[in-house]
Amino acid sequence: MHRSSSDLETENRDLRARLEAAEEMLRAIRSDEVDALVIEQGGAERVRTLGGADEAYRTFVEVMCQGAATVATDGSILYCNPHFAQLLGRPVDRIIGSSVFELVAAEDEGGFRALLWEGISASCAGRPFALRRQDGSAISTIITATPLCVGGTSCVLIVLTDLTEREARISAEAANRAKDRFLAALSHELRTPLTPVVMVVSALEIDARLPADVRDDLAMVRRNVELETRLIDDLLDLSRVISGKLRLRAEPISAKALIENVLD
Repeated sequence: MHRSSSDLETENRDLRARLEAAEEMLRAIRSDEVDALVIEQGGAERVRTLGGADEAYRTFVEVMCQGAATVATDGSILYCNPHFAQLLGRPVDRIIGSSVFELVAAEDEGGFRALLWEGISASCAGRPFALRRQDGSAISTIITATPLCVGGTSCVLIVLTDLTEREARISAEAANRAKDRFLAALSHELRTPLTPVVMVVSALEIDARLPADVRDDLAMVRRNVELETRLIDDLLDLSRVISGKLRLRAEPISAKALIENVLD
């Protein structure tokens, strides 16, 4: 499936909308505007009644599908939800108490510090950042920042969405498009020399003066041209099979006929 730039822009808008919806839900919870949450577990939904803003906030953050963490102004991580820890490949107890800047790729640290500083006083829209997992690999994310007060102390709530899988899919699709373009060009270049050969053979075959042995040779040339054409088609079909655009169907064949064709 090929994606246009408008498709990618739409997906980016959807991701930002999800982050904004999560932020709005957190804001409503902190303002005591939510009395209960519907939580999906194991394919079933259950309603959890909330006793107060703190309990509601923690319940929502624990089950949300984005990674979330409460960060002090010096970068210390005061809390993170399970999804945050999962995305970074680290246990929750190893993340809490550590510095959030240890998780940010070196090239993005300056931008992340700016986001955190701005997030102390105002909500910040999602921005792209690369984070480091425990195994050293990097993940691409979009992160938002929202002011949060914990025990009278100003903090920042960061919410992140993983873009790594999406970027890998985009890269794979781009590689497939490049491969398809290459095979199409290759097919054209391979077929072009065969056309004049077929035309010459066809012209000679209608000449009644040709001896039988020459006609046999022309028939062999035609068969080989047709075989070359089928090989080109098979090359394109193999590409379609690999990309899932073509399904193979097994059928019985005559081994004798196959061997005779090969010997010809």
